[in-house]
Amino acid sequence: MPYIVNENCIKCKYTDCVEVCPVDCFYEGENMLVIHPDECIDCGVCEPECPAEAILPDTEPGAEDWVEHNRKYAEEWPNITRMIEHSEDASSFDGVPDKFKKYFSEKPNVLPQEPPKTSQLFIARKFRNFSISSTKSCVVFSLISAFGRDFPAPLWSKSITL
Repeated sequence: MPYIVNENCIKCKYTDCVEVCPVDCFYEGENMLVIHPDECIDCGVCEPECPAEAILPDTEPGAEDWVEHNRKYAEEWPNITRMIEHSEDASSFDGVPDKFKKYFSEKPNVLPQEPPKTSQLFIARKFRNFSISSTKSCVVFSLISAFGRDFPAPLWSKSITL
């Protein structure tokens, strides 16, 4: 009995449910979320988190059509694993009838790419190799310079005890 997202989510797209999902089975379209029915473990923790009451078990009346809708778009849209800001007008679309016919978009949500952090740019420009060695109690990061020479140990090796 997987859970599904129905048309109540369209144009609301609250992501409180995503934050509590233990298996990351939510996928994000331009204006709604879906749950991949084959990935959902039927735990039900997402259902009470949805302010729009858009999440239901697939055994609810009318949910049969939404199972295939969720499956189709979960295979096309990107996975979402953390809560994001909802649109400012989300509450004005809560409870609006026939949202699927009026507003549904098949487009995936295209997130702007975050620029790399300064440290990532430094590593990418200065080093050609970045390796991680790990044991049960220690992780060692080693950097090799762009010129192929090793740096003195205090500059190129960092150990972190777990």
